[in-house]
Amino acid sequence: MWRVRARRGAWEDLQLALVEGCRHRLEITIPAAAFQAETANALEKVRQKVHLKGFRPGKAPAAIIRQHYMGEIARKRSTS
Repeated sequence: MWRVRARRGAWEDLQLALVEGCRHRLEITIPAAAFQAETANALEKVRQKVHLKGFRPGKAPAAIIRQHYMGEIARKRSTS
């Protein structure tokens, strides 16, 4: 098992296991608090940039931003 330091000081556990031949299985464990903090940070960044009808830029409620953009935020957070 390897331990590596992730961004912003959170710890991740990596486990690499040989499945068969040249196939491997990689398991990554990220603490829930670190994941939630990253998600909240990404949500705030989107909130500052997005323009929704009826709201001033940067003033839309987080719940509405989450409704409209959470899928995109999750995809970006999982690939970075």
